[in-house]
Amino acid sequence: MSNLKAYKYRLYPNKKQAETLQWTLDRAREFYNKAECAGSRVLLVSPKYTSQKCSGCGAIVQKELEERWHECSCGCSLDRDHNGALNILRLGLQATKTLSRARTERSEDAPLRSPRL
Repeated sequence: MSNLKAYKYRLYPNKKQAETLQWTLDRAREFYNKAECAGSRVLLVSPKYTSQKCSGCGAIVQKELEERWHECSCGCSLDRDHNGALNILRLGLQATKTLSRARTERSEDAPLRSPRL
């Protein structure tokens, strides 16, 4: 977490910006702890291109930020946020499979570790 704090102050020298980022990090830590208490785990995935990548075929469909509807030539047509959520879900499932494979390759006794916030 200390690396994130150093990074935060490098990126956001303005006090208001630093406070906003700190609030966001605190909420993320809360979410992570609640999931852990419920027996779940949180996987962090990159949000890059998740609302531009088609959840149907994987093609990148460029959009302006104001454009709220995703339409692809493959016929996929849905809300931009829904499309992004499907892509994030897919990334999380892929990461889970990768973690499971790594666990069975190393040892059945090795615990899976979620990223620390």
